Amino acid sequence: MTNDDAEVGAEDSPAERSVTGPSSTTLITPDISPVSLSPSSSGDAESDPYFPSPSLASTDRTSLLSQADLEQPIDREAPFAVSAEELSDMIKARSTDEFKHLGGLDGLAQKLRTDYNTGLDLDETHPSDPTNVTPTSSATDIEAPHEPNLRAIREDTFGTNRLPDPKIDGFFRLAWEVLKDKNNVILIICATIGIVKGLWQLEFSECIDGIVIATTVTLVVLIAATTEWKKERQFFDLAKRKDDRWVQAIRSGRRVGISFHDILVGDVLCLKAGDVVPADGVLIARDSCHNISCDDSCFTGESRQGFKIGGQEAYRRLCTGPVSQQLDPFIFSGSKIMNGIGTYLVTGVGAHSVYGRIRMSVQQPRGKTPLEQCLDTLAGTIQKYASALAALLFAWSMYTGMQYRQLQEVSGSAIISELLSQALQALIQSTTLLVVAIPEGLPLAVKLPQVFSAWKMSREHNVLVRNLPACEVMSNATTLCTDKTGTLTMNEMQVMKGILGTVPFVQDDAQIPGPPLLGISAPERPVLAGHESRSTLFLVPARSFDKISPEGKNLLVKSFALNSTADKQERDGQVSFSGCQTESALLRFAEQLDRASLQRVSKDSIVEVFHFNSRNKYMATVERLPGGSYRLYVKGAPEIVMGRCSDIVADPTKPIHRSPMTTDQLHCVTEVVDGFASDALRTLATAYRDLPTWPQPGLPQGPETCNEQLDLLCQNLTFIGVFGIQDPLRPDVEESISLIQRAGVTVRMVTGDSIKTAEAIAKACGIKTSHDTIMEAREFESLPESRKASILPGLRVLARSTPDDKERLVLRLKARGDTVAVTGDGTNDGPALKAGHAGISMGSGTEVAKEASSMVLLNDNFSALVPVVLSARAAYDAIKKFLRFQLAVNIGAILLTILHSTISETILPGVDITTVQWLWVNVIMDSLAALFYASDEPDPGVLDRSPEGEPSHLSSLLPWTSQRMIFGQGAFMVAVTSGLGLVGGRVLSYTRPGEHLSQEQGEVVRTLVFNTFIWLVFFNLINNRRLDNKFNAFEGLHRSRYCMAVLAVIAVIQVGFIQFGGSTLHVTPLNGTEWAVCVSLGFLTILSGIWIRLLHDGTYRKGRELTETSGRRTMRMRSHSPNHTRRRFSGVLRSRRQNGDIEAALAERTPLLVEHGPNRTE
Repeated sequence: MTNDDAEVGAEDSPAERSVTGPSSTTLITPDISPVSLSPSSSGDAESDPYFPSPSLASTDRTSLLSQADLEQPIDREAPFAVSAEELSDMIKARSTDEFKHLGGLDGLAQKLRTDYNTGLDLDETHPSDPTNVTPTSSATDIEAPHEPNLRAIREDTFGTNRLPDPKIDGFFRLAWEVLKDKNNVILIICATIGIVKGLWQLEFSECIDGIVIATTVTLVVLIAATTEWKKERQFFDLAKRKDDRWVQAIRSGRRVGISFHDILVGDVLCLKAGDVVPADGVLIARDSCHNISCDDSCFTGESRQGFKIGGQEAYRRLCTGPVSQQLDPFIFSGSKIMNGIGTYLVTGVGAHSVYGRIRMSVQQPRGKTPLEQCLDTLAGTIQKYASALAALLFAWSMYTGMQYRQLQEVSGSAIISELLSQALQALIQSTTLLVVAIPEGLPLAVKLPQVFSAWKMSREHNVLVRNLPACEVMSNATTLCTDKTGTLTMNEMQVMKGILGTVPFVQDDAQIPGPPLLGISAPERPVLAGHESRSTLFLVPARSFDKISPEGKNLLVKSFALNSTADKQERDGQVSFSGCQTESALLRFAEQLDRASLQRVSKDSIVEVFHFNSRNKYMATVERLPGGSYRLYVKGAPEIVMGRCSDIVADPTKPIHRSPMTTDQLHCVTEVVDGFASDALRTLATAYRDLPTWPQPGLPQGPETCNEQLDLLCQNLTFIGVFGIQDPLRPDVEESISLIQRAGVTVRMVTGDSIKTAEAIAKACGIKTSHDTIMEAREFESLPESRKASILPGLRVLARSTPDDKERLVLRLKARGDTVAVTGDGTNDGPALKAGHAGISMGSGTEVAKEASSMVLLNDNFSALVPVVLSARAAYDAIKKFLRFQLAVNIGAILLTILHSTISETILPGVDITTVQWLWVNVIMDSLAALFYASDEPDPGVLDRSPEGEPSHLSSLLPWTSQRMIFGQGAFMVAVTSGLGLVGGRVLSYTRPGEHLSQEQGEVVRTLVFNTFIWLVFFNLINNRRLDNKFNAFEGLHRSRYCMAVLAVIAVIQVGFIQFGGSTLHVTPLNGTEWAVCVSLGFLTILSGIWIRLLHDGTYRKGRELTETSGRRTMRMRSHSPNHTRRRFSGVLRSRRQNGDIEAALAERTPLLVEHGPNRTE
């Protein structure tokens, strides 16, 4: 259709031709007034591809539905003459025999008590919110019977278009899963044994520990189950949103927008290229020129497109005798409409549809992401060593217990009791070690930040996350491949420049990059008549359109309104145009040019329509004029249309007068069109031809001769004009791309536009600089593989790309090691969206694009990608923060547990943290810490660093700086608590050197040790909010209500634990001084974190040298941390990559040395 975008017509107007019939057929006009064709018109096919006429249908039907048939009372026991199972089996088996047995399309409509022209009755269906109401039939149409309960009966018989909600575990089920954890089971067994033992010996004090352990385990289970249940509910609510969408249906002869879930059997739905079919059915189109083709590969396994035939034609062939080929009028739910437009009758919805059956019967478990694989490896390693330590601890406890009992000279029957007591105590200690050491909270820590991130994206930025692991992908994305139309641009075309006859014009507010049209900068020029010299082709503003003659305006408006597939709609008093964006732009321009003329235009005078196809690159419409003659309107690619013109409209300011088109005029107009293309404008040319009669003598007949008819008709045309149409950039696109690039993500534009248009847009939005490469896909694919590999890093724009080209580029980038995110909105973007690590589609995009994507920008706001990257990186950072925090606490807990079990009785009597207390520590480490980091507000500074790529091993997830923090903080917690247990009595003046603590003082010291350890954990939770080397760990903490709430919960529970736990929890109340000591010692972990951040590979150094060898050049850089050094080095690499130096260095096999202390990477 255009000379610079092969996608325009192929996507927006895929049907090749539709012709009108001889009967009174309703058509959609620009002012949505129902009109009819004159009986004198000829032809044998439908007039409008979306909304066929009842009267036309009646002439083709094998059996007619009478009013009496429709008004028969409903049998309450069997209201419909066909069952849902029969219809489902017919569609699934593609059974034309069953289709014939049911009476074809007419028989189906009769059995379903519907009419496939007017659809179901609105009074029956009561849609919740019908939108875009457009009449499609005249007042004489047959009306369906109105029965108040027919909708309910229909739903009971055939079901609704909703699948049963996926089974999600309830709260008690989740609690049971947590309780089944082997460590919890062991603790419950130990608690039960302790309780039974105490009751057997009639000593209640012996039961206390067992009761407290059982109670604590119950609380742990309830907290974990509650957190998991809330996470599942949030994810379930997000997942439900992806299934709902709006579809176009015909009800009571009107076009209405209904919810996907409101589709009923008997509905008539509209189809167009790019749709994902929402329900099973039978095609209604009566003309093979509609070229409805579907991708049924997900059901049939066939990779080719399947072309469909209308139900009426299929039934006619089945009735007339054996057929030589497979007839396929069946439409499968979940299939993708690749080409064509039309309508179909719904026969199966929900669980009775093909897609519904497959979706309910097949459950495909999602594979683990690289992050989950790394964490599984870590958890497995920890569990292995923790189990070995627990076994050694059990053996040691039994050995020391037996030694102690021998010293006490226990004998007789008491030995068995003492051994059981010791074994129980040793088992509790070793199990406690396992509970503390094994990071059970890792799965929750991975899911919870992603769920929170998805929830925030949905609530704050209107981004629907369809696939939760996409958050992980977006956090590490290194490349963003984006489409242009509808993604970077608004997908609302506007006529910005053009030529009427020989007079160029420009819109008053046009802001087009590039030089002024024809080098003329002054917009205020008079409108001149047709001229043959370039010097007299002046630029005029659009406000001078009133100088165009009424005949000229009428010709232009009709050439747009009649020769168009776009529709005018009114909603809430607002006028809008639906359909092909390019043609909608022309209708908006026609409304601006002469609204009154546009309102008067109706399509009742149309006698034949030839739709756009990729072979001819133009469409045509034949109109019957009042005097009995006919006029052909042609619209399409300028180079094609102008090549078929012999005349030109001489002067648009006077009544229509045409003159022969001179070579100079043709050259001048061609030069203007080239200027439009360089200004990133799509171009369409219009022309007309007057015909004395119709059909023209000598024209071949039949739908298969469409192309031949067009070739013969479109000769000796009169040129009307060329119009430059632009799809403006979306607001904030340039700034958003700049922020994404600042985050280290390379943005590449892959489009089907011409290289001139693509380059202009890429420069306007900041994708391409003077050092970057832009190529056409065909040229790029023709290069040798080695040359492609060298160009690929600097390639920023790939023009004239087909869907296969887009997919191949994504696969090349993935093979190169990039983490690729792909954005798009069209059907042609589907393969690339699916091939990328993460696909991001627009809410107004086709269903094919949305089904292939893992995220949907519901409000079509490209700038939402910035908070998407921000939230995704924040979620990924939350996982790393949790991991660093938990491993540090694990190390401290393991060491303290071992100290308590081995030497605390003699050397460190104060280091005696009980099982119940450890379980409280475990709650903080797992559930509360995961919630704390997941709910923390994102730090905008994450956009200032380069992406880290997928974690291939544990060291990539936990670099040396994190390992240093883990071991440093773990050792610091052990040192503080052990030191407090050793000298706590003397520090608080309880004892003097050489004196021993009393029992009461010992309880106070043990409480101090436990309380201090909790506050060390508390402040370490805050300390690990920062993954960088900045010191202020409290920065931005007050902005997160959830984080503050988690800290408040920990503090309140800990105060209550200490002050009111008493002997039951093995603590004693503390006074103000003792609380101040505990909190102050806990706060030291913040200071220790600062000190650890200052360390550089074990030594104090102000800077670090980094040597990069590239050829003969050596560059030395100094930084205050390895992270900062890496960032600066990454910046240098990116800069040199843009200049091609890195590729040259790699070609020469020159090593790049990055050195940090003893670790050096080549």
